[in-house]
This record gives sequence, C-alpha cells and structure tokens, in this order.
Amino acid sequence: MFQKDEVPEDLPLVSVHFEEVAAPNASARDGNVQVKLDKLLARTGLATSVTDGVRKLKQNAVRLDGRLQTDRVVAVRLGTEFTLRAGKKMVRVSVEG
Repeated sequence: MFQKDEVPEDLPLVSVHFEEVAAPNASARDGNVQVKLDKLLARTGLATSVTDGVRKLKQNAVRLDGRLQTDRVVAVRLGTEFTLRAGKKMVRVSVEG
C-alpha cells in the first residue's frame, strides 16, 4: 500500500514498442516521440481496451509522472522510464524504439 501521490518502489516495468503506440504523423525531436496515451494505457494493462483508455482520460483518471493528463497524445522520451497511473493502478513504462 502507498500514500496518495507516492510511488511504490516495487512497481512493475512494462516495455512497449513505439510502433504500437505511435501517434499519427508522430515526430521525433531530441529523443522525444509522440504517443497515443489511450493505446499506451491498453498496452500496459491499465485499461481493458483503447476505448476504455479514452474513457479514463475523459474521467481525469490518468497521470503521467504524477501530472494529470487529458490529451490523447503526449510526448515521451524513448528508452527512459516514467510512471503511468490510471485510477488506482500504476506501472513504470519504457517506450522503446
């Protein structure tokens, strides 16, 4: 169990290939890439489907590194780890090129 907004040390790490979550016309700048957050939620198991991921975004239930996310497309750095949370579920994620 963890306190509100606290990240547990033993979070599972989920690696996702960039091609699986790439945003349309995604561009890469300085190692940052644009990914569809609803697809990322589904690929990491935080949502049961892409549609469920969209629903979670609309419900303001998604946080990336502790920051509330409402946009479907976000920029992340390839190969680095970040925390992704949907409701009470949380994982560490790495998007690989």
